[in-house]
Amino acid sequence: MQTCNLGTTYHFPGGYYNAQKSVFDKLELHGISVPEEDRYFNYFIVYDLEACLKPLTTEGEKNTIMTEEHIPISVSICSNVDGYTEPHCIVNPDPEQLVREMIVYMTSIQSSAQSLIHEKLSYVTKQSQRLLH
Repeated sequence: MQTCNLGTTYHFPGGYYNAQKSVFDKLELHGISVPEEDRYFNYFIVYDLEACLKPLTTEGEKNTIMTEEHIPISVSICSNVDGYTEPHCIVNPDPEQLVREMIVYMTSIQSSAQSLIHEKLSYVTKQSQRLLH
């Protein structure tokens, strides 16, 4: 009804939401087209830590009684990155060393995935470099 003014009025001090252009939208503005299937990072790493229970000799806080502590002992790591698709197991009774070895192995997977992505998208890099020169 034209005489009704009881409706809710919204005021947006910063203006209305304006979706930002994605990197792919910006590339399109320069004539570089990236197919939909190339726009996603398809690689992943999965891992599973196992721990031993170590009896505690100290008690917890007032209302908490802790009887055992989880001590990481092993980790299994797998990925869908070529060369890393078989499970890899690391066993080390020193938790700090176990985590170090885990990170080193996961970093090698990441480096391999990065190389594959650079290779896959090299055409985008070449086209964008041509625009700069």
